[in-house]
Amino acid sequence: AQLGGFAAAAGVRLAGALAAAAGAGPSPAGDEPGDARAVADALVDAEAFATLRRAADDAAVRVRDELARAEERASEVAAELRAVEQETADVKAELASLADRRSNLPRTHLEVRDRLCAGVGLAPADVPFVGELLAVRPEHADWEGVAERVLRGFALSLLVPAAHYEAVAAWVDREHLGLRLVYHRVPERVAAVRTAPREDGVPLLADLLDVRRLDDAPALTAWVEAELERRADHACAPDLDAFRRLPRAVTRAGQVKHSPDHHEKNDTRAVDDRRGFVLGWSTQAKIDALLEQAAEVTARRDALARRRDEAAAARSALQSRSAALGRLDVYRDWDELDRGAESARIAELAEEKRRLEQASDELGRIADLLADNARRQAELEAERDRVVATLGADRHALDEARTARERARAVLDGAGETLDEETSAALAAEFDRELGAVGGADGPTRAADLDAVENAVRSRLTAEAEQAQRERADLGTRIAGQMASFRSAYPVETAELDADVRSADGYREIHDRLVRDDLPRFEADFKAYLNTNAIRDIAGFAAELAKQADVIRDRIDTINDSLRAIDYNPGRYIRLEMSRTPNLEVREFQQDLRACTDGDGILAEDDRALAEGDGSVGDGALAYSEDRFLRVKALVERFRGREGMTDLDEAWRRRVTDVRNWFVLSASERSRADDSEHEHYSDSGGKSGGQKEKLAYTVLAASLAYQFKLDWGAVRSTAFRFVVIDEAFGRGSDESTRFALELFRRLGLQLLIVTPLQKIHVIEPYISAVGFVDNPTGRSSRLRTLSIAAYREGRPAGDAAPSAADPVPEPAGR
Repeated sequence: AQLGGFAAAAGVRLAGALAAAAGAGPSPAGDEPGDARAVADALVDAEAFATLRRAADDAAVRVRDELARAEERASEVAAELRAVEQETADVKAELASLADRRSNLPRTHLEVRDRLCAGVGLAPADVPFVGELLAVRPEHADWEGVAERVLRGFALSLLVPAAHYEAVAAWVDREHLGLRLVYHRVPERVAAVRTAPREDGVPLLADLLDVRRLDDAPALTAWVEAELERRADHACAPDLDAFRRLPRAVTRAGQVKHSPDHHEKNDTRAVDDRRGFVLGWSTQAKIDALLEQAAEVTARRDALARRRDEAAAARSALQSRSAALGRLDVYRDWDELDRGAESARIAELAEEKRRLEQASDELGRIADLLADNARRQAELEAERDRVVATLGADRHALDEARTARERARAVLDGAGETLDEETSAALAAEFDRELGAVGGADGPTRAADLDAVENAVRSRLTAEAEQAQRERADLGTRIAGQMASFRSAYPVETAELDADVRSADGYREIHDRLVRDDLPRFEADFKAYLNTNAIRDIAGFAAELAKQADVIRDRIDTINDSLRAIDYNPGRYIRLEMSRTPNLEVREFQQDLRACTDGDGILAEDDRALAEGDGSVGDGALAYSEDRFLRVKALVERFRGREGMTDLDEAWRRRVTDVRNWFVLSASERSRADDSEHEHYSDSGGKSGGQKEKLAYTVLAASLAYQFKLDWGAVRSTAFRFVVIDEAFGRGSDESTRFALELFRRLGLQLLIVTPLQKIHVIEPYISAVGFVDNPTGRSSRLRTLSIAAYREGRPAGDAAPSAADPVPEPAGR
């Protein structure tokens, strides 16, 4: 029966068993008990057993092969699942990184830059990647993929200003980066851009790009623009005919022509696959692409998880079948299972014994004696077991009594500190009361009774001790609350104390000092000091801020006088207008100042007089009050920096005490005829480039007039009015450039203009001398100065200005 069970579990069948099962009718699938019975019934002789062994051996070979294949399939699925899970983790990490930044650069490059900045003490903005400064203009979005292919390596390059080059080079050489990093040393001054030749009607890839302006590092922007003229000088071919004709070109499909002979098309990724894009300062498109990838990866992961479970189930079934086949090896010979032969042998021996006993009376008597001895032996063994059990219980009781005696002796001899008489008497009374309750008049008679007395006394004393501890904890909490209130009211005096009962000695010392010094007696003197000093200082501070606000108003009025003399458009001029800031922090600060000085405006009249020291303030103007003291105290504490908020309070102090933040400026374009407003400018948003430049030049001219204290209408002046304009008008229109130069001419300014060659024809009518700078050998620069007349004579006939191919890249005019 056991062998039949093993065979059924292993799926091994015998021909006789199958026939018997068929004759008995159908059985449920997986009915192992029925299969086991059928196999057991079929094992009738050595031949059937040999047939079963052969079937088991064949099945073991098949199961071993199938199990190997199942293991291989499970390993393959597990490897694929690990790869997909890693891809999922990478996508999630990239999405989390993109949520906190505006750059499309890979997270690994940004992490290396963060390590670099932490190592050399720089901010990430000090060493930008090129990709953070470049973006394909929206109207040329169909060229974005090929721009990524051409400029990807350049976009992943780090820009290092010359001032930081030594520190960055040392750090990079010292550290293991874990990736390929390219960085460029950018000089402080960059040579003028040499414009690449352009074919009519076919823009270059560089023309499709926007370069981000860095006000704090203009050299980086200029260097990137110069590099784009060299690296992105591929023509954007509209068709294949143009692509074949042009020496360097790209197509929208992503094919790149580096030279007439060198062509490349890298389709490792699709040309429109935004997941790998690195240009631009908007991450939304890349986030959308990564979200699509995340959904697709999740679906693949779920499918692989199902395949993994299926493979695991198949492998488990095969392992169970292999184990069952192994158990069949328990019986390797038919003799171990031949029940008929064994039964016949036992019957023969029993019959032989019966015949021997009947043939001899002595053997019968001996058999009876053996039976009596066996019975007596069983009785004696039972008596022995009873005695041994009783002896063990007595010994256990004796051991417990001895242990209790030793424990009691240890308590008596080594109880620690000696108890005083009162405590000893109280404990004795407690024990006497419990002893009487347990044993009556004669007292306890067993050791267990003494244990009960001890436990009862201990429980009662423990309950009383816990109650005392709770009361002590409640009292400590109330004391700590009082200490916290005292520390909040007097933080300076309690700076080294905690709101904890363990600091009670410090608080007692403060109390003793107060009693000893009799501080309440000096309350009147403190009030007098508050009246004459603290409030006066706040009033003076507020008056000084009000004066600075008045200075700003006066300056704006002066600038408006200058702006009125400038025609912004025919018959119209610009006027600057001031309004109160909507910033809540500044407004609340002004309200706090008013509350401290009891004023109605930004500064009360009484406080202004007090600050100016004319002595005209009455006694009631700055009378002491507890409310005023608390307001002054709160303001001073925030100026000083509250605990845990020092950095926030420092930023707040700089913001609210800078009077320039009290106002918001806007520009109003007004008619000279009736002073009506034509247009209002709160910022330059929505304006064309020319309008922005014109507004900026107009305000700049008025500011210069105010700075140099110029007199409008003066024909000649001996005043020194020298102004240097570097990289002037490089990207402005010719019209706005002429507008600015005409303004500067009317102001009578002495200008030094440093400009690229492309604007020289516009600037030429406004300058009297020209200086040409070049560096033909790359080792030293040369300066040639000549008058405008000499410059015009030396220029080739018919040329309006030097071309970009001339050897003098950057002239300066004055």
